[in-house]
Amino acid sequence: MALREADAILVEPAPTATDEVRALVEELEAVLSAEYPREQRHGLSLDAIFQPHIRFFLARLDGVAVGCGGVALFPDFAEVKRMYVRDAVRGRGVAQALLARLETAAADAGLSVLRLETGDRQIAAMRLYARAGFRRCAASGDYAAMAPQAIATSVFFEKQIGMPPGQSGATIAKATLIAAEPQLFVADIAASCAFYREKLGFSVAFTYGDPPFYGQVVRDGARLNLRCVSRPVIDPQFRDSEQWLSASITLDDATSLFLEFQAIGVPFHQTLRIEPWGARTFIVRDPDGNLILFAGRGDAAAA
Repeated sequence: MALREADAILVEPAPTATDEVRALVEELEAVLSAEYPREQRHGLSLDAIFQPHIRFFLARLDGVAVGCGGVALFPDFAEVKRMYVRDAVRGRGVAQALLARLETAAADAGLSVLRLETGDRQIAAMRLYARAGFRRCAASGDYAAMAPQAIATSVFFEKQIGMPPGQSGATIAKATLIAAEPQLFVADIAASCAFYREKLGFSVAFTYGDPPFYGQVVRDGARLNLRCVSRPVIDPQFRDSEQWLSASITLDDATSLFLEFQAIGVPFHQTLRIEPWGARTFIVRDPDGNLILFAGRGDAAAA
């Protein structure tokens, strides 16, 4: 039975490897291949997906295939497999609808525990799982028998989806904080994204709206959310006099990044210095006046 949400999202069973399924799984594999070495990627092949113990689904938005995911059914737990939603439609409820359908399939099979493995760079995915009630757990099953290097970048989650035998009360999952992301106020999302991409080496994770009114930029583990406003939210004179920071980013080598930024003419509010507590810091000013603190170590000679 297919599940509908807001009459726009359709999650339907996919019993065979159609062209749509192949395209989505190949896209997912391309994304993961760019992030992790082969030994640290544990996704099932297409042939392995379509086995009797796996239920696989396709998610459509306005009729277009935009996501997929499966759930493997084992004797005492179920495991999410090959879940993926295209970047262009993220934030529109597709991933939530797909994950809910996988949970329903596991519960319908009489299982009370749903588990999954993801990579430590999949921050958005981990936020999704945490919001859906999953909590981090130790490696189990086949993963527990793997070499440590093979699961060095793996993060494991599980969720109680039913009542285990003999348990009379509901299990409340412990919330896990995944990340904190500052929000910067800017006058023009496109111009701001261009600055962070061209000057600070970030990539644009997404923008929303036409013209865009919200967006996110990312570099390594740092993510900055951008919100368009029609007028300054913070008085510029107050910000400068009080050195009011919009974001603070920690890194392993402040000196190297400062020299990188200095070489391409990044505007600084404060150049590299050693703080009384030993950290090496510098502050960048973006085109909207936001002050971004970078803090970490650096070699003493350059400082």
